[in-house]
This record gives sequence, C-alpha cells and structure tokens, in this order.
Amino acid sequence: MFFLHGTEIEQLTKIKKAIFNNMPFDDLEIICKEVSISLNDKGFAYTYAACLLASEDKISDAKKMFAINGEDTFCKIMYDYLEETNSFDLADQVFKSADPYNIYTQTDFFKKHQGGALKYIRKFAQESAPPKSVSPVTILDIGVGNGMFITKIVNEIIPLYDIKNIRLIIIDQSEDMLRMAKEYCEENINITVEVISICCKIQEITKEQIEIIQNTKPIWFINTGLSIHYMPKEKKIPMLKQLKAFSPKLVLTEVNWNHDLPESNSPELF
Repeated sequence: MFFLHGTEIEQLTKIKKAIFNNMPFDDLEIICKEVSISLNDKGFAYTYAACLLASEDKISDAKKMFAINGEDTFCKIMYDYLEETNSFDLADQVFKSADPYNIYTQTDFFKKHQGGALKYIRKFAQESAPPKSVSPVTILDIGVGNGMFITKIVNEIIPLYDIKNIRLIIIDQSEDMLRMAKEYCEENINITVEVISICCKIQEITKEQIEIIQNTKPIWFINTGLSIHYMPKEKKIPMLKQLKAFSPKLVLTEVNWNHDLPESNSPELF
C-alpha cells in the first residue's frame, strides 16, 4: 500500500485524459512509460491505465496493460480474471458474487492483513475465555466472505480451550458467498460446527434477523475484518451499538480508511 503525492496525481491524470480521449493503445503505452518515471511505484502507471481501460469496457487493451506490469500480484490476478470472465464488475456489484472476492483474497494486501489479524485474535482469545459451561460456543462473523478467514480463526483458537463444538453465525450481503462460506467452514473446521447464515448488510439488519442472533446468546465474541471501513459514521455508530447488544466483545481488524471517496476514476481512488 502507498500514498500518492500531488505531483504524482498530476502526472497520472495525463493517463486518465488520454484514455477518455480514446488515445490508441501504443500511444497510451508511451504516456504510461513517461508518467512512470515520476512515480515511486513505477508499475502503478500501467495498473491505473489498465483499471481505467477495464472500466471503459476495453477489456482487450486492459489485459495488455495489466500484462506489462505482470510481475505485480494484483495485475496478474486481474489479468487472469479478465481472461476468464471478459468483464469488469462495477464497484457496487463486486462483492455480490464470490468470484471477485476469491481473487481479492489472493492479493498480498489481504494475506498480510490476515497474518497480522490472526496473531492478535489468538492473543485476544488467550486473554478472554469463552462463556463457561456453554456448548456449542458461538462466534458471530460480520462480512464472512468465502469463509476462509473465519475458518483459520476458529482452527487457531479452539485448541486453547479444548472446544469440541462451535456455532458460527455468518453475515454477508451475498447469498453466493454465504453458500460458499458455509460449505468451506463445514469442510475445513477441525471440530463439529453448526453454521447459521444471515444474508444482509449489517447496518440494514432486520428485527427478525436480530432475533435469530439474540436466541443464540451468549456469544463469545464478534469478529469483523475489513468489513465496516466503508460505512459512514452516521451508520457505523448505531451499527456498533447493535453489535454490543449481541456481545460485549468485538474483535475489529480494519484499515485506516474512511468513506470520503475521491473523484470517480481518480488515481487516489485506485
């Protein structure tokens, strides 16, 4: 992860203008090469151009541009994704399907976040035991994705207390990901597991869905990782109050981002 300086943004804007003016690919590649000289991350000029090309439905040119920076993990994954799907999902649709999320979990950023989060979740679990004489032990997971991360969490912490049975309440806005997560958890968690799936955005949870969760209390803890940074403050505060009503213990592993989105198609947004 890196941050762009004002001069870098100014240079990258040349790429944006070139693409929106339908500059031929060979000329665009020359512009990218010139811009890359002024960037700390030389390859980002090609990554940015490729993303813009894909968003303009110029899939063939986008793949060629991603290939230029093909040693970068993100570019390689995006090239393979475009090769397979021949389409580019809009931001508001990307997590409705499991496929883009599965690609996201292969990125270096996600893997580094996951490794660090597991370390601190284990430390939390060591210092905060599950409710006594309760079986199964219950964990609520917000934004479960494909289920791989919560599975790693469970397998990491169950040996601490010799837990034999666990109940997972998994929440996600995608039916596709809930289905995949349920199957993955049931197949890969090392003890008997019961999975309760709830399809919603956590900030839009219904009374009926709240009742389902309340009926499983006590809940050992709530886990949410990279799931609520996008949420504006006016929605985040009441959502957190609702989570506190489920369990006093919340494990939050997030990034230091906010909901103030830069201009559409700007270098900062990418």
